[in-house]
Amino acid sequence: MALLGCEEKCGNVSIPYPFGIGANCYYDSWYEIVCHKYFSPPKPFLRRLNLEVMEITLKSGLFNYQMLTVGTSPLNICTGGVVGNSSSTQRNTSVDLGGSPYRFSRDYNVFMVKGCAGGVVMMNRRNKILAGCASICPKNYSIVQNYCYGVSCCQTPIPIEYSLDFYQIGFDDEAIPNSYTCMAAALMADTFTAW
Repeated sequence: MALLGCEEKCGNVSIPYPFGIGANCYYDSWYEIVCHKYFSPPKPFLRRLNLEVMEITLKSGLFNYQMLTVGTSPLNICTGGVVGNSSSTQRNTSVDLGGSPYRFSRDYNVFMVKGCAGGVVMMNRRNKILAGCASICPKNYSIVQNYCYGVSCCQTPIPIEYSLDFYQIGFDDEAIPNSYTCMAAALMADTFTAW
């Protein structure tokens, strides 16, 4: 529940304490939510990290847990067909939760790549590879599927030994073919089946 006198929802998302919208409605600045009402319906964002909040789950009882589901944009790259002249569109190449109370869950996320351009890696702050995926497409392959096993889509779990307060995504440029093609890569909820 929200604190007395505080907004309980932003759009379709419930905002329970310790999160909150407005002064004196949240535990500290890491839990401050801004409700952007120019979206329809309005969308909540964590103010300090500028990440869209998709869902807040607080469970108590035999199995206590707190989960914050956020939306991040995939890293996208498209090649124009000439080696050395590739045009790319890239956004959110890294996500940094350093200093915050949040971590990306290894239990609920997978690293996913979609497209036909080759290999992609997820790295930590020191550029150490945490996970990698390669996706291929046979010639004249039509994509009609709801699975992700290496043909036009690849997914892999995050190694258990890593605490994910930061990740960055990089494409293996040498694996990108000469023909026009696009790929996208992101850390995603492991229940997500399609983009």
